Amino acid sequence: MDRGLTKIDNLGRIALPPEICCKLSWCEEDELNIDVVFNSIVLTRAIPSCVFCNTAMDLARIGSYYVCESCRIRLSKAKSGDCLY
Repeated sequence: MDRGLTKIDNLGRIALPPEICCKLSWCEEDELNIDVVFNSIVLTRAIPSCVFCNTAMDLARIGSYYVCESCRIRLSKAKSGDCLY
């Protein structure tokens, strides 16, 4: 198990040691999920998913949202007043 020593700053932030980020292939601006499990904090890379159906395949980013190919097709064929979901 890799361990790094870091301190919490006055704003409650921590800095991850670069060697740990490198081993995990984490880069600046990556989004992370933060969970508390018992007495530990667990960080995992966020996996983008479709804002409509939650799938994680064939995604395109629209602003800060992801939309899968299937939903993009449904949206492109939609007419005013349609209820897609």
